[in-house]
Amino acid sequence: SRSRSRVVASTPHPRTRRSDGRCVGAGRVPDGIDEPGRDDAKARCATAAPAHPLSTPFPRAHGRTPAAHARRACVFAAEASLGQFKAQESGALAVLQLVSANEIPDHVRQAGAVFFKNLVKERWAPSEDATTVPPIADAVKEQVKGGLLSLILCVGERPRLQLSEAMSLIASHDFPAKWEALLPDLVSKIEAALGASPRDYATASGLLSIAHSVFSRYRHEFKSDALYSEIKYVLDRFQAPLLKW
Repeated sequence: SRSRSRVVASTPHPRTRRSDGRCVGAGRVPDGIDEPGRDDAKARCATAAPAHPLSTPFPRAHGRTPAAHARRACVFAAEASLGQFKAQESGALAVLQLVSANEIPDHVRQAGAVFFKNLVKERWAPSEDATTVPPIADAVKEQVKGGLLSLILCVGERPRLQLSEAMSLIASHDFPAKWEALLPDLVSKIEAALGASPRDYATASGLLSIAHSVFSRYRHEFKSDALYSEIKYVLDRFQAPLLKW
């Protein structure tokens, strides 16, 4: 009817805004046909539409400042430099020297600790299938094991976590048969920390965390006489000094 047509004609078309900022809605008027207020509505939609992410500068679009980009570029450069040591026989020692240097920025030392952990995973005891990866020489392994515990205690928290994980990986291959000095070294350092005046609880706590990372693998090992013998070896030498405190 005529009255119904008037109601429909006088009712504004509902509009929604698409992802590209254009206005669409039911009963859209085809292009080329004038509609009262259509130009004004287009202008309002264009004003309120959010900017496309690609039209925003890169640092703002990804929530990073120029300083963060410079820091990330420095990390990439450090990782590229560390890659030079991967094929060298003494690469593991060179990386640990970098991690131990106080004048090196913290984020570079962190990258070095991560690189060392991955180097241990790949080259400490490579599988038979990994024929292209040369194992770390035995002489280098002995030097690493001789200084790794002391290094862990003198670096920051983030590198310490990575180096502790690397020590756990090494211990899974070498402890106790090929790393007999680890347990006495741990015990002596814990006794020194707790026997100091005042007691150095921070160092003792760090040493206990390292011991936990080394011994935690016993939770998942299959029961065997060899496993029980190793656990007894650890308990006889590790629990007695702790109980006296």
